[in-house]
Amino acid sequence: MPERRRPLDEITPAMAMLHAIGFIRAIAGALDCFGASVVGVIALRTNLLRADLDSARRTLAAVNEAGAESGSSSVWSRPRNAHRPGRSAGLVSLGDRSQEYTDSPGRRLQMSELRPVPSGIVGPDGRPVIRTDVIHQLPRDPGRSDVEMFLDATHPPVLTESAAMTLLGVLESTLRLIGEAGGLFT
Repeated sequence: MPERRRPLDEITPAMAMLHAIGFIRAIAGALDCFGASVVGVIALRTNLLRADLDSARRTLAAVNEAGAESGSSSVWSRPRNAHRPGRSAGLVSLGDRSQEYTDSPGRRLQMSELRPVPSGIVGPDGRPVIRTDVIHQLPRDPGRSDVEMFLDATHPPVLTESAAMTLLGVLESTLRLIGEAGGLFT
């Protein structure tokens, strides 16, 4: 890692985490808007002004249970089953966990993986100069402090894929969910 010589050199890691948090909040907001749309389009009996994805899921589950008890099968079960998790994004339910990323306890360590990249550059002493790519990673359980994460030796403190791959997987899963489930209501 190059030596930090000015305050501007400290901004890059902080900005990367701010952008990740902003992305997660935007996706959570889109999912909540989608949940409110489901409540409005299907006319579910829940507060439309406070509707989000979680309230739509709970209300649909109650309607499905009532329909199963009466022996009728209806369109109510289709939107509930439309959500299939995408590839291993590491986030079980983004809508449920987005608050953990934004309200994490205390300052977090910025975990990254350094991968050597062959550069072909040789130093003045004739030894090769090793260059690295910095692979940023998101915390596995953002609701826990760094100390709690390091005490749990059974799991790594970060997700095993890069933050870019995790966020891309979340975006693809969200687009697929909204696209497929939205098609059920047209």
